[in-house]
Amino acid sequence: MYTDRYSMQWQTSKNLTISVIIPAYNAEKTISACVNSLKNQTNKPYEIIVVDDGSTDLTGVIAREQKVKVITLVKNHGRSYARNMGVKKAKGTYIAFLDSDSIADTNWLFYLSRTLRSHDIVSDRRSVYQPNTFYLSCLQANYDIIYNFRYHPKCGWAMKKSLFEKIGGFDEAILAGEEHDLGRRVMEAGFTIGFEPRAIQYHNGPPRSFLDGLYRRFDHAKRKITFTKKYTNSLPLRPLILTMFFFLLAGLSIISVFYIPFFLFYITIWYTSILVHQGILRRGFWVVPVKLAVGLSAIRITEQIAEALGYAAGVFLKRKRHYLRQDAAISANTSQ
Repeated sequence: MYTDRYSMQWQTSKNLTISVIIPAYNAEKTISACVNSLKNQTNKPYEIIVVDDGSTDLTGVIAREQKVKVITLVKNHGRSYARNMGVKKAKGTYIAFLDSDSIADTNWLFYLSRTLRSHDIVSDRRSVYQPNTFYLSCLQANYDIIYNFRYHPKCGWAMKKSLFEKIGGFDEAILAGEEHDLGRRVMEAGFTIGFEPRAIQYHNGPPRSFLDGLYRRFDHAKRKITFTKKYTNSLPLRPLILTMFFFLLAGLSIISVFYIPFFLFYITIWYTSILVHQGILRRGFWVVPVKLAVGLSAIRITEQIAEALGYAAGVFLKRKRHYLRQDAAISANTSQ
């Protein structure tokens, strides 16, 4: 498959023993394609470990039919716990993580292995699997912008098992953003993170539609409060302030037509800031086709609104759980 100039690189990459760990929860629709993509690698993994994280569907059954190692958890613990459990059972010198709704390019492990020669931890590139709708094409355009113009790796998906154990693995208290927490601790410990753009992981799961994307952004922000609180102990104000003014002006526009120009002006400014901030408009030129740029910017505005609402919901639920724990403790003390 490779030309002669890659023959030596092939020899130096193929002898790494890499255990690939797949955390899976209710992934019966995608787990088979995910595992098959690893079996078809040019560099074969040392072992494939599927951690069935308390699935209520046929994820575990399908994974066992693929003749790979399956770890079954009785209840759902979250991705961090599942990944950590997979690492504990891994026998390879190196470990790599693949999402259960992803498909690895045939050279994914080959390029990860090469970059592991010069970096402690390696980050791969993400892409959309079969972007055959306008919404998915917009998401693919977003990936292209990120990786082609402004990507700086802050997390990684392949490393030595001993390094992973040294930094303490994934923080199981973080429900979303756990990979960035891991990357942050890696850099603070003085290790290097390399980016390998040719190691591609194709996203094959949700969101596959606009409404699904909004829900997932809301849910992710709600759970990411656990990450935000760990480092800043405060809320990300930008999406909250932008969303507050959006609803304020929208409400005033409904009450009186006098406020409609102010609302439209606000949306125009917000839209333009996204074009520049997201890198869609660079030095006066569109970096993706105009149709995709317009669609992607509209998606980003609505996702920021969903994100702000998710953060607010996360704070409310966190406080509610805190008060419930206090009530439980008071009740326990009273009964004694």
